[in-house]
Amino acid sequence: MRKVILFCIMVIILGGVVFSQTPNPTSAPPALAEVWLDIPETVAEGSDFPMKVFIDSPDSIYAAINFAVLFDDSIIEVDTSQGLYGTEEGPDGFIAAANVDNDEFRIAGFDAVGRGPGINLHFATLYFRALRGGTINIELRVDDMADVNAEPLNAIGTGGTITVSALPQEPPVILSPKSITIEFPGNTGTTTVTECYYGYSILNKPDWVTLSPPSGGSGTVITITVDWSQFEPNETKSGSVTFLNSGTTGLGFLYVAATYSILRGDVNGDGSIDIIDALLTAQYYVGLNPQNFIPGAADVDSDGSITIVDALLIAQYYVNNGWDDGALFTQISRKT
Repeated sequence: MRKVILFCIMVIILGGVVFSQTPNPTSAPPALAEVWLDIPETVAEGSDFPMKVFIDSPDSIYAAINFAVLFDDSIIEVDTSQGLYGTEEGPDGFIAAANVDNDEFRIAGFDAVGRGPGINLHFATLYFRALRGGTINIELRVDDMADVNAEPLNAIGTGGTITVSALPQEPPVILSPKSITIEFPGNTGTTTVTECYYGYSILNKPDWVTLSPPSGGSGTVITITVDWSQFEPNETKSGSVTFLNSGTTGLGFLYVAATYSILRGDVNGDGSIDIIDALLTAQYYVGLNPQNFIPGAADVDSDGSITIVDALLIAQYYVNNGWDDGALFTQISRKT
């Protein structure tokens, strides 16, 4: 009997020792979640396209997140004109703020109730535009994520690769005609744009011409207007207008030549020097701004200004019928 009692006491003591040496269970590790992008394999240059953000959180309700999408902004860019600065909430999402900083698109949000648990939960749609051809890696980086109890979630981000297919190179802008010659007193010419699917814009031009419209596409009739105020009498200028194909780097060229063929003293451009030219010059000098007056033909004494003396010289030239051997004729004609 004593042995049985002793044995029971030893079992109780040993059991207590064994129980006391059993370690407490360790706390569970943070739950794992994955935030991933559904990325199209290929998009066309110049196109707009979406990328969806999904969350796999099979064991936890997620209630706060802060993540960034990193990309090459020379190949694609965020289309901030759509949604909330380029984002739109999915049925399982919540977005409080979005910001683009060159090649980083940051999105953050929280919700008191949270979403999940579950997998393939559609958190958001992001909107992008393809700028040029190339293949790039897109990274999704999760900076913070918490569950509905404000406990951190051990979250990973998964991105992928996208290829932007370049547009085929279109031929240069074709113009018909490709060469324009304009002579005074006319001041306009026209050319028609053909075979320009993506549209054109004017890259550069001489400062003495204007073109209207400055942009367009196939079938557009462009009017070229010469500014004769930048010419000397009987001066000829020539230059090239460069057109840029808006869809590619293809260039087109229009060659323009203009001749300001007027007689010095013939201020109304009718082909002769008479008393009307003298009268118009006097009116211009006193500020009346007569119609059809050509300032470049009025400075007959070549002193750089139009004065009443120029009107006098033109009148004397007329009444003397040219006065071939006179000093006034020499003054009038020395620039013609």
